[in-house]
Amino acid sequence: MWQSFRLSSILSGSSRRFHSSLAWPGGMARAEHWNALLVCTRATLGDVAIAEIAFCVVALQAGSRRWILRANPATMTGFVAVGMVITVILEYLATHVFGRWTYAATMPVVPVLRVGLTPLLQWIIVPPIVIWFTRRQLT
Repeated sequence: MWQSFRLSSILSGSSRRFHSSLAWPGGMARAEHWNALLVCTRATLGDVAIAEIAFCVVALQAGSRRWILRANPATMTGFVAVGMVITVILEYLATHVFGRWTYAATMPVVPVLRVGLTPLLQWIIVPPIVIWFTRRQLT
């Protein structure tokens, strides 16, 4: 079952996640071009890694990496939940523990979690689109 799933299909999904994520971190008007590009690329690669981890967790639970072809509310919820939990932990650590970055004054912050709303919205909006594109490509 695991052997029948082609690596190209995983890479295809990762590529979609990379490109959709690269467009997301917009508000860097004050940064120099190459510095902004580097920061956005690192953030995007991190988003891809989070998506791959979430995908693998759901694949382990579903017993197949092909879960994406028959995604149901439970697998979709699991995929989004794992991604959101990882994102909340990393955002919190980066902003409150390690001081890697701060949010702009215009970034809405979720009070209970003390993390930005945009990274969480990304996990609500982007995964269904990525899954739709991936399913379309594989079927």
